[in-house]
Amino acid sequence: MKKIIKFIAAYASYTKGDIAGFDHKTAEKLIYGKVAVAYVAKATGIDITVGASEEIGAVLSDLEEREAELSAAQKDIATKDAALSAYSKELDAQRVALAKSEKSLEKREAAANAAEAALVDDESKAGSESLPNQGVKPQSATK
Repeated sequence: MKKIIKFIAAYASYTKGDIAGFDHKTAEKLIYGKVAVAYVAKATGIDITVGASEEIGAVLSDLEEREAELSAAQKDIATKDAALSAYSKELDAQRVALAKSEKSLEKREAAANAAEAALVDDESKAGSESLPNQGVKPQSATK
C-alpha cells in the first residue's frame, strides 16, 4: 500500500510542492527527514493513500446498500402503517355497528320485559277473579 506525500523541499527529481506516492517505509523516511509531509486532502481531512480509493469505494458501496435497506424498511413501515390505519377504521365501524346493535337489543329487551310484565299482571287479575275464596266453606256443604 502506498502513501501519498507532499514535498516541502527539493528531493531527487521532485521539487517543493510536488505530490507523489511511495511505499510506506520510504514515505516515512522522507517525512522523518523533513523533506515531505503526509498529504492530507484539504476538503475532507482524509489521509490520501493508494488504496484509499478502494476503501472509500467499499464504504460508499456499504452506504448505498444500507440506504437501500433503509428505503425498503421505510416502504415496509409505510405499507404496514396504511394497513393499520385501514384496520383501525374497520374496527371503529364495527364499534359503531355494535353500539347500534346493543341499543336495539336493549330496546327489544325492555319491550319484551314490559310485555311480560303486562301478561303477568293480566294473568294475575284474571286468576284472582276466577279463583274461589279460600277458607270459606260453600253453603251446600254445611247442611
